[in-house]
Amino acid sequence: MKVGTVDLMPHARTLVRDSLSMRAGESVVLLSDGTGSAPLLEALRIATAEEGAVPVVVSYLPVAFRPLKEYCWFAGRSLLPPLHLPPAVLGALQAADAAVMLIADMEAMLSPDIGMLREAGKRMLMLPHLDSAGARRLLPTSSEEVGAVRATVQRYGEVFVTSHEARVTSAAGTDVQMRIGNWPTRLHHGMPNPGEVQVVPAGQVAVVPNDGTANGVVVIDRTIAHHDYKELHEPIILRVTAGTVTRIEGGVEAHSLQRFLEGLCDERAFHLTELAIGTNPRCKYCGINAPTEDTHAAGTVSFALGCDTHIGGGTPGPVHIDMTMHFSTLVLDGTAVVQDGELALDARSAAVQD
Repeated sequence: MKVGTVDLMPHARTLVRDSLSMRAGESVVLLSDGTGSAPLLEALRIATAEEGAVPVVVSYLPVAFRPLKEYCWFAGRSLLPPLHLPPAVLGALQAADAAVMLIADMEAMLSPDIGMLREAGKRMLMLPHLDSAGARRLLPTSSEEVGAVRATVQRYGEVFVTSHEARVTSAAGTDVQMRIGNWPTRLHHGMPNPGEVQVVPAGQVAVVPNDGTANGVVVIDRTIAHHDYKELHEPIILRVTAGTVTRIEGGVEAHSLQRFLEGLCDERAFHLTELAIGTNPRCKYCGINAPTEDTHAAGTVSFALGCDTHIGGGTPGPVHIDMTMHFSTLVLDGTAVVQDGELALDARSAAVQD
């Protein structure tokens, strides 16, 4: 066993045993498009066999590969004819009980094939753009860690589900209000039930704001994933009216975003969507391991621009641009769930215990 694979065995065993709950005799497809960590793929194969389950490694050329810096483009598939997985790949997934997908083929993951696999009750984990260094840093290594992430997501999800008014503020100048509840709350806890796809690293609660209800100012000062996915050097100020960005202010990066959005020639690109919070303490860095890490960092509040059909909303569009902020506060129906970049419910619980 190679050194890189040995290092990743604790992570692989945790994914197989605790995230996927693989049982002896079950089969799991380990799907790779060549863009993820090869040592992790091998570690997952070994870990699956250790559990008495059957690993089936399937490699294929991406149907619609885009490099990480072009991450936002995957949502453009909402305006185009659907893609399909290669028949042999789909056949393997249909025959298995579960799947772990180390891929960057995001557009293919929006295909009706994945919907069919959900309906068939498959348990699926997706690890987009995850290299070996990211896997060592971001993946859990114990059942306790997996359970803790799930419990936190579920706890905050309960508040989202029962709330109707949301307000986000920050010292940088964010002050935006919206209504929520018309679209389902999504819980990214990393433990797929039958018929679910969960993204790893896990740790996010997200909801699409009610159409046309967001009004105010959003100051993006952490990361943005438009055509050049990156950590920002200067804030981008978004003026929002009735759910649409009507004005963009700032420096060079703000002008870059403005030109990019205008060049799409589609007003839906200015649609403000996906109010979310991150809950994963392993996620810390910006602009490195895909927007998954950026948006899942504990205490981070994020929004997106553009398409939201893939996250349960009703607006298709040419892009989906994830955006995160530093040290923001989210209040739901008068309850602060994030306070100055910290998970406020956890903080209050700790204070009571002390």
